Amino acid sequence: MPDERPLTEYQFTAGQPRDFEPLIALLDPSDVVLQGQYGADGRTILSSRPASQKKVEWQDETLLLPRATLSDAMTDAQETMDLGSNDERQRFQTGDVVMIDDEKLRVTGYNDSDGVLDVARGVMSTTASTHDAGDDVTGLGAMLPEGSDPQENRALDRTDRHNFTQIFGPTLVKVSGTKMVTQRWGVASEYNHQAERRTREQFVAREQALIYGTRFNDESAERRAMGGLTFYITENVDSSTSDLDYSSIRDQLQTIYEKGGSADRLLCSIAQKAVIDDFDNNQIRLQRVDNGRGEMVDVLFTSYGDVTVVKSREVKDKDVFLYNRDQAIQRPLRPMQFVPRSTVGDYTSGFLVSERSLEFRRDRHAARFNSLTV
Repeated sequence: MPDERPLTEYQFTAGQPRDFEPLIALLDPSDVVLQGQYGADGRTILSSRPASQKKVEWQDETLLLPRATLSDAMTDAQETMDLGSNDERQRFQTGDVVMIDDEKLRVTGYNDSDGVLDVARGVMSTTASTHDAGDDVTGLGAMLPEGSDPQENRALDRTDRHNFTQIFGPTLVKVSGTKMVTQRWGVASEYNHQAERRTREQFVAREQALIYGTRFNDESAERRAMGGLTFYITENVDSSTSDLDYSSIRDQLQTIYEKGGSADRLLCSIAQKAVIDDFDNNQIRLQRVDNGRGEMVDVLFTSYGDVTVVKSREVKDKDVFLYNRDQAIQRPLRPMQFVPRSTVGDYTSGFLVSERSLEFRRDRHAARFNSLTV
């Protein structure tokens, strides 16, 4: 049967205005802490210096400090000491007195074998004894006869380091002529709106490359990528710690300090930041005069330096990085730029492009956790 219900004004839709919010809500986060955020010390998370070539290069070197470790065990009658390499052997010269455990030994010369020193055992009224591989060898200075000539000339060459710039883009932005003039809610210009969206996306891609990029260069295809933090921080990597705590961070900072460095940045994921916020929360008592509750940790204080805690959405939960701001330097070759294209059809277009690299110096003065859980 036909619907005999009367038509009412509730069913009239023609000409009815829409209750439309003009502001557009952005659902995805796009903050990039490494490229623009400031730490608790008022300085940027990474420093920056322009690049002038697509290959970014730097150097580092080490001192011949008079300390090493045994590469092989020694018997109590053995008159050679193996330090593993000629570079390690150069930390000592003929006439030096060294100490292993309680025994004093005197270096009598360089052996023909690589990394091996000839030594006199049990000098200075000490007793020759057995020593294990890995035992510390500590230099106590020279004990040459009065009026002696200088002994072996010792020097280590500098080490060349490098990274490559990576091109981010070109990312196309294209809008038809009709859309250019059509009014849209919340957008004065669709072209500018899309360019701004692609800019945010490219910033996030750069952020992820700064952390997890792998250095790569294919000269024949002219493809290249920059290495990030994980590419350069290969020493002092803790793969055994699963639950992050204050002691494990302090141990890594101590390791860095013993090698001559001092980290001042801790980069972590959102989840690990919550773990850090809860450090010792059952022992800390703070008197509050307001009705606020909760704790937030922005700085960790240790005997090996104060560390600014930086959280990033781009860091994986299993990773935490410790480094000094002056170690990690952004090297932009081309800043982010929007390049308009010639009009060849009924549309307006352009593209976004940028190019940069990362310089990471003194990699032994940084550390990383890579097996954490939450």
